[in-house]
Amino acid sequence: MKKIINIVTLLLMIIFIPAVADAEEIFDNSVKIDSLLEERARMICQERYNEIDYIDQQLKELNVEKLTQQEVDERFGNNQNLPYAVVPSSKNITWFSNRTNYAYGSKIYEIQTLIAQPNENDSGLKKSGSRVISSTYRWEAGFMNALSTLALDTAGRVVGNSLALTVYNTASSFLSNLKTTTEISSAKIIYSYSHTTTASFKYIKEKGQSDSNQFLAYISTSGVTSVGYQYPTFDYAGGTVTPNVIQGSRVINSIPDGYNSNSVAVNAYVSGNNTAYNFLTSVKITGLESKNVSNILPVCPMAPGLLS
Repeated sequence: MKKIINIVTLLLMIIFIPAVADAEEIFDNSVKIDSLLEERARMICQERYNEIDYIDQQLKELNVEKLTQQEVDERFGNNQNLPYAVVPSSKNITWFSNRTNYAYGSKIYEIQTLIAQPNENDSGLKKSGSRVISSTYRWEAGFMNALSTLALDTAGRVVGNSLALTVYNTASSFLSNLKTTTEISSAKIIYSYSHTTTASFKYIKEKGQSDSNQFLAYISTSGVTSVGYQYPTFDYAGGTVTPNVIQGSRVINSIPDGYNSNSVAVNAYVSGNNTAYNFLTSVKITGLESKNVSNILPVCPMAPGLLS
């Protein structure tokens, strides 16, 4: 009986050990990595820099490397297959890199992803500004725009869920007697906004080849926008609000379809065409009385070395 059990155990070992090895070949942490990088971008956008180390540690545990500018230049800057304009060493960008395998048809491809995010220094990956908008006529609180956003990608497609808040949405939690039909006679809103871009560059080669065979197959970007609002004056049928009472903020994630996608990158590589790309090209912020607060134009880098 023991002999039979030992034989069965041996057979199970022979069957399952190779299966685990194969699973390691195709195991992919991309979804978790993307989620962490998205949260990291949100922290940068909100200037929560003291919380970033916790995210970086989790990325490290998922085998995501943090690279210096010199390491990026050495790894990606000296290969004729890699469109890369080498720039002087910069301290305003944080670089990450990770590798994964992707099975397509009868072949396995190795994808090396290079990610760029800004740090606390000024960078082309960050935008910020402010604007004050005052009302010019009377309107009802539930039928007047206070804050809306619209993001578009390279093809002009709407990215994510657009934000649309009325004056009632932004002020009702501060004013118990405010209704959607309450008439507003005078209002002013101070807007402040910041935007953070994350850029992804995907390099591909057939598994087993040297890195000198890598090709930059796909470039994409995503963004996080934070908008704060404050009413220093607010006169309505029911009273006048003292300055600085009504305030709030919203954070909007704008992630184009196919952003940082391994499947899009491999398809582009296999097709043999030029580098494919999909960028977050604009984030329009509209304020009181549908007046323009800002039309943010995020950076659309055609190569890593063009970032600064």
